Amino acid sequence: MKKQVIHVFELVKTFELQAISAQPNEEEWKFRIEILKKCTPKGMYSVRVTRRETYRIPPTYPLTEEGIPSTPACDKEILVDDTSSDWERIKGKSSDAVLQRVLKEFERIFQVSILGTTHE
Repeated sequence: MKKQVIHVFELVKTFELQAISAQPNEEEWKFRIEILKKCTPKGMYSVRVTRRETYRIPPTYPLTEEGIPSTPACDKEILVDDTSSDWERIKGKSSDAVLQRVLKEFERIFQVSILGTTHE
């Protein structure tokens, strides 16, 4: 039986974008961009894009005598993989090259201009 090869990736840079609204008066989307380097001699760079989602979680206990939670619900933010583009196809020889391709893709998808990097 052939052994499975497992690759290791180093998280080299992390960026967060200002919240983006696809349409006026709609929910804002909050994105996180992680640039990864494959830990090999010719380590290529790739990207992981996640989106922060907020969930309201009602408590299951303690309950009042009427069966209503006695404490308020709480909001919890979690990171979920973003599927607005095929991010896994973006690869490059440097972290900056990958970041620039990702930012251009965000500009294309959301019709925005992104400032704050060499992409300007």
